[in-house]
Amino acid sequence: MPLFMLNMIYWGSYLTESFKLFVDAASPKRPDWYLPLRALFAWISSIEVALIYLATASFAVSLGRVGWLKPMACRVYIGMNLLGFFLCVLPSFSIEPLTIAGYAVSIPAIPFVMPFLMGVNLLRRIGNGTLTGR
Repeated sequence: MPLFMLNMIYWGSYLTESFKLFVDAASPKRPDWYLPLRALFAWISSIEVALIYLATASFAVSLGRVGWLKPMACRVYIGMNLLGFFLCVLPSFSIEPLTIAGYAVSIPAIPFVMPFLMGVNLLRRIGNGTLTGR
């Protein structure tokens, strides 16, 4: 979560203020500090998203072990999260379709869809009265 908050501060505050300064300066050249900082936050974003995918896959494993997720649902959640993880950590110079997919899964909000879907699945099972542990 600290990496996520840091990344959101970068996207929500730092970049908007930087672009305002770039427009006000009316110079086509960016300052020397801009590119290294952008590269640093690209790494932070990749690490943050990859960790979220791994944590969600681990959560799916734990829910499957206690019997709160059906085995097939558990496999689907684990598989989708591992796919997201591997697409996220692929280098940006890989083949074109994988690069686009890697960019799509690296958007910081996308990994939070899986825990949401897991919660919906669990709430539906509670409503049906089928959620029991071992």
